[in-house]
Amino acid sequence: MKKIIIEDGLSLYKKTGIGQYTQNIYDVLVEMGYEVEMKRKHFLEKIKNSTLKRILYILWLNIVFPMSLIFKGSDKIIFTNTITPIFKIPFKNYYPVLHDLWVYKSPDTASFAQSLYVKFVIFSIRHAYKKIVTVSDTVKNEIVDFFKCSPDEVCVVYNTFSFGENPTVSVSEERQKSILSEFGIESKKYILSVATLNKRKNIPMLIDAYNKLDNKDVKLVLVGGASTESFKDVDVQNIIFTGYVDDETLKVLYKNALLYVFPSLYEGFGIPIIDAQAFGIPVICSDIPVFREVAGEGAIFFNHKSCDDLQEKLENTLGQTQYAENLLKDQENIKRFNIGIIKNMLTEVVC
Repeated sequence: MKKIIIEDGLSLYKKTGIGQYTQNIYDVLVEMGYEVEMKRKHFLEKIKNSTLKRILYILWLNIVFPMSLIFKGSDKIIFTNTITPIFKIPFKNYYPVLHDLWVYKSPDTASFAQSLYVKFVIFSIRHAYKKIVTVSDTVKNEIVDFFKCSPDEVCVVYNTFSFGENPTVSVSEERQKSILSEFGIESKKYILSVATLNKRKNIPMLIDAYNKLDNKDVKLVLVGGASTESFKDVDVQNIIFTGYVDDETLKVLYKNALLYVFPSLYEGFGIPIIDAQAFGIPVICSDIPVFREVAGEGAIFFNHKSCDDLQEKLENTLGQTQYAENLLKDQENIKRFNIGIIKNMLTEVVC
């Protein structure tokens, strides 16, 4: 049986977007008949200090992990967290997954430490890959231009849905109402956005645009690390900060949303777009190349540098039911991201 090793950093443990991508890759490879070994690092998972954890991880990756590869029968290693050992083991094929180039494409949204680390990561893979894997054609084009490499050296393997192409909510309607009530909201009476406070997520613009709306019967629900403390200088009335929520709660929030807004300045893909489309929720998103690629005809696009344009698109969508419903007719778009498509893409990488 063919064997492949997946090195995920700590993304499975952290349950990040990269963790979800890693799990998808693992599941598809197993379905394709590969023996897949996931390199978990339980001793690192127990360490609380993030700086110490990162230092120890880099030492493990560059000393312990390469030594273990010498005795492994597999010649294919997929690095879903991008970073590879600085010194490559001969006769082993490295497939780093480069999810985006945000430090280079949106440098003002990265801290000095983030920028330094990502540049180190990219340095580590620059001369040590069999093929680079990425998550969209948009980022593939950026990588080809950045690395000055052949397009044949870069393969695209899309992200897929967080909850499947046909997501279902397992809790009862009564329980769904109870969950919404806990946040002070009602079904189809709120705008949803799921994001961190990273500057490139552009959440302050969304808040500003929302605050300019006349229709305050519709609330704004922000899922993630944001809180009222983060926006002490702005009007956060009718804005609900849920913090991080479990998957079942998130599914309830998607299913019952009136519309979804994704205002990012830069992304490598955009999973919330296809998640919202899968739930049949209209999407308003930034007019950036990757969102055009991912959303297809199933979204309303706004100028991500213009708060007024976002406000106008929100008002039009909230005020005209037909305007929003037209977006839901193009359900063909989400078929581009199902597991069958991912399998075909992954075949081009490892075969």
